[in-house]
Amino acid sequence: MQALISSLLEELVSEAIIKIFYSYSRKDLDMRNTLEDHLSALRQANKISTWHDLELEAGTEWEPAILNKLDTADIILLLVSRNFIASKYCYGIELRRAIDRHTEGTARVIPIILRPCDWNHADVPFSKLNVLPTHAKAITSWSDQEEAFMIVAQKIRETVDQLRARKLAERQAKEQQAEQERIEREQQRQAEEQERLRQTEQLRQQLAAEEARRKQRELDRQRQEQLKQEAARKQQQATQLKQSPEATREKPVTAEAQAPTKVFVSYSWDSNNHKDRVVAVANTLRKSWGIEADIDEYVRAKPPYTPEQGWDLWMEKRIEWAEFVLIVCTETYKRRFRGDEEPGVGRGVTWEGTIIRQNLYNDQLRNTKFIPVVFSA
Repeated sequence: MQALISSLLEELVSEAIIKIFYSYSRKDLDMRNTLEDHLSALRQANKISTWHDLELEAGTEWEPAILNKLDTADIILLLVSRNFIASKYCYGIELRRAIDRHTEGTARVIPIILRPCDWNHADVPFSKLNVLPTHAKAITSWSDQEEAFMIVAQKIRETVDQLRARKLAERQAKEQQAEQERIEREQQRQAEEQERLRQTEQLRQQLAAEEARRKQRELDRQRQEQLKQEAARKQQQATQLKQSPEATREKPVTAEAQAPTKVFVSYSWDSNNHKDRVVAVANTLRKSWGIEADIDEYVRAKPPYTPEQGWDLWMEKRIEWAEFVLIVCTETYKRRFRGDEEPGVGRGVTWEGTIIRQNLYNDQLRNTKFIPVVFSA
């Protein structure tokens, strides 16, 4: 845990470090070194990291490396002198790239006037920016150059503190947004789970009600059959009494133990998510309610992954075998059931629809077998 906390603290510190890029002429190297010394306190406090072209590693392509550092810097220091303005690379490429980033708001550009030169006019791209040191007086023009460098370092420190505070605020805002999105995803997942449970319970209640009606019909049929058998027995006894004084007895009729309810699920493969929901319903019927449910995915789940008699005969046999057929209704199912789908698409549902319609026709539309089911969106 301590190592994790240390790692997180290091990450926070690293993200808050302000990267500074020096754009300067090597003829002003001594003054750049002096400014680097004045910024040492910020660097040692892990508030800034600085980079200049002398830090290029041997064997690297210098221009892509310089531009990469320039494009990722938070602060770009322009060390202005006649040498800087005369440099085609500093004044032409680095300055143009720096001004573009300043305009975009992705970097802070700070011109620092090292030596007197003609920079304060409209032809110079950075002339509209606030320059250092105070009153735009070149450092070499100060009687005490160390004081000028100190003022520059103080202003850079103020800018660094502002950018660090903004970085930390942006990070906190991102973390809060990420947490809010996580909470919303969790709430959505819980809502979907509750809806799935509600649909499963609704389906269970529908099946239970249909099963109760089926059992009631079976009880009524058995009672009628018993009444018929009793009447036949009495008629037989009366006939035997007329023919012989000895009465005959009939063996008691025993009822067969009821087998589990057989259910076949007919559906269209609208999407993987829809297919998974249908399979989940079939699994719930089997595991939670003891119903002998069947669906094509059970065949696809194990070798040889297809019925030996072929899918068309398998569908016909399964519908004939089932006591109830759950029809999971969707727009795609309706289109394929009617045969309105594109050629070669959804042939399974089209074939099952033909079988279902034929069953309804044979029963003169007295439907006691086919149960439509609709999932909520």
